[in-house]
Amino acid sequence: MTAYDYVEPESVEEAVDLLASEGDDAHLIAGGASLLLMLRQGLLTPSRLVGLRRIGALRGIRAADDGALE
Repeated sequence: MTAYDYVEPESVEEAVDLLASEGDDAHLIAGGASLLLMLRQGLLTPSRLVGLRRIGALRGIRAADDGALE
């Protein structure tokens, strides 16, 4: 497995900025079981992993006023 940087932004905006600045060299990780398998098999070689667990706005699923899920 190759080396990579791991970062945990604290907002959606920060995560989007990281992805935009890294392009295809960055991948999101939220849970990560399938991503870790692909890393171990050499199918992905990102320079940076962007963890989403610190972003409170992305936690959980809730019903919106119009009945949609957020």
